[in-house]
Amino acid sequence: HYEGTVSAAFGGTTTIVDFAVQYPGQTFAQGLQTWHDKIEQNKPVIDVGFHLIITDLKSGGSLSHHHGVGKLRQEFLSEIHSQRWKVAHEP
Repeated sequence: HYEGTVSAAFGGTTTIVDFAVQYPGQTFAQGLQTWHDKIEQNKPVIDVGFHLIITDLKSGGSLSHHHGVGKLRQEFLSEIHSQRWKVAHEP
């Protein structure tokens, strides 16, 4: 993140949003922690936010303000998963 954010800062960018992946089998918190660890190893010079890519709703669990994010509603996620499943399996 360091090199890319130095370039961004010189170009006038003050914040980036990185895509953090929750790999299958990981909870949401584990997926997010992986990206926090990457940031710690290669510190950026501008602000960084994360957009979590959810790949496994069953293993996901939940995130709370303790993880630095807003609350996800399981009903909402279940509904989205159900709708996508229906679309993917329509004849």
